[in-house]
This record gives sequence, C-alpha cells and structure tokens, in this order.
Amino acid sequence: MAAELKGLEIFICNVEELKTKDFKKVNKRSVLLPLDLSFSKKGYLMLAAENATLFSNKTLMEVKLAKTSFKISFSDLSLIGSTVNLLLEDMK
Repeated sequence: MAAELKGLEIFICNVEELKTKDFKKVNKRSVLLPLDLSFSKKGYLMLAAENATLFSNKTLMEVKLAKTSFKISFSDLSLIGSTVNLLLEDMK
C-alpha cells in the first residue's frame, strides 16, 4: 500500500466564516506551508528461525516529508497533536 500527497497545507481559520464564505475568501493563517508527504507499507513473510518451518509476518512502514516548513505556536502544536491522535485512532 502506498499513498502520496503533494502540496499539502494546514490552515487555521474561523469555522463559522468557513461555513458561510467561499474558501478563497476566508481569512486564514497558514500553519504548514505546502509540502509533499509519501507513505508506504509493505508486508513480508519470513522464516521465524534459520532452520524452522514456521513463518512470521513483518511489516515495513516508511513516511517521507519533503519541502517542510512550519509556522506554529504552542496552541497550534496542541491542535495538530490532537488531530494526529484522532487520525491514528481512526486507522485502528
């Protein structure tokens, strides 16, 4: 499995303004400037021991960030952390 995001940006803005205005007209503060993110997950089947007939699964996950630039405050960092935790819970 592999996924790639190009030009990913994170903004902070007023939710009510976002509901009533066009996205391009909403006042927003950039937290994460455009970046490229790639994720890959590979599963392997391998022998459990050198002379064994038992097999075990091994998973390799790789995440790459390119062109990363943050402009954040502590409250922004807390918000990003909460969002990441929520996404990780959804992936389980």
